[in-house]
Amino acid sequence: MKKIPLEILFRLDEKITNLPCHGKLRRELIQEVATHYQLSESSVYRQLNQLSLHPNERKSRKDKGTPRIII
Repeated sequence: MKKIPLEILFRLDEKITNLPCHGKLRRELIQEVATHYQLSESSVYRQLNQLSLHPNERKSRKDKGTPRIII
């Protein structure tokens, strides 16, 4: 798999961070990078995720790992 330079990935992340997840502009930016480096959109997203710039923004439950006992 071709690697996108880190500088490009950082810039791309800055641009798409505040855009809606399913927005047209976000998709156009991803497609632009993908076509420039001859990759698929999923490969670009995969490389962005591997950078871990936004690690686990979603919070887990307090009781994660403990069974729920309903009496």
